Amino acid sequence: MGVGASEQYPRVFLGGDRFIYPLTADPAAGVMNGYKSLGTGGKGWNHLVGHKAARGNIMLGDSSVSSMNNIGLNLALANTRDPNNNTVFLP
Repeated sequence: MGVGASEQYPRVFLGGDRFIYPLTADPAAGVMNGYKSLGTGGKGWNHLVGHKAARGNIMLGDSSVSSMNNIGLNLALANTRDPNNNTVFLP
């Protein structure tokens, strides 16, 4: 769940699949929990936990939903203009 979503920033992540992890991390380490800054790239879908095809869904602040692969995820992160550096809460 995105913490910076507002009408002012319609491309900010509002919600979506939770299996996002840093591409530099070992996917076998599991999932991230708590408040995390996703930054502007270098993230992917954890194919060992829930995303066999390395695709996931993101709900944006304008209420649209996009299915994204790792490249699309990182392009979306780079273009949110989120002043909170794409901070999300992962339960």
